[in-house]
Amino acid sequence: MANLNAANIANMESVPVVKANASDVHGRVRVFRDTYTAAAAAINDTITIARLPTGAKVQDVVVHHAALGTGVILACGDSGDVDRYITAVSSATAGKKVLTAIAGFGFEQTAVTDVILTVTGAAATGLISTAVLYTLD
Repeated sequence: MANLNAANIANMESVPVVKANASDVHGRVRVFRDTYTAAAAAINDTITIARLPTGAKVQDVVVHHAALGTGVILACGDSGDVDRYITAVSSATAGKKVLTAIAGFGFEQTAVTDVILTVTGAAATGLISTAVLYTLD
């Protein structure tokens, strides 16, 4: 049996010690929380749910929603990738979606960036509550 170290632990145990980014070790998690009540949001409509500062590293995205309607699909991303955080998934029945795209976990914003939900499949109607958790150096 081997004892293995992840990247930041290995850096801390190296000689000399390699300092970790504050957002990766002992950082503070910040939350951008919001709500939106959709009233027949059309296919390809986008809903801005957070505005993140330059350098923000996304740790999680949580979307709680009512039954938004038959055929409704939501994806969560940004202007660079519409499903960077949550890949397109049915939202016809009430539920909770969380960050599913591994490339989105820890993704660092290089400029002020809006996090958006994209409606596809059918028009959406109902309450959507969101939280985007992120860290900064």
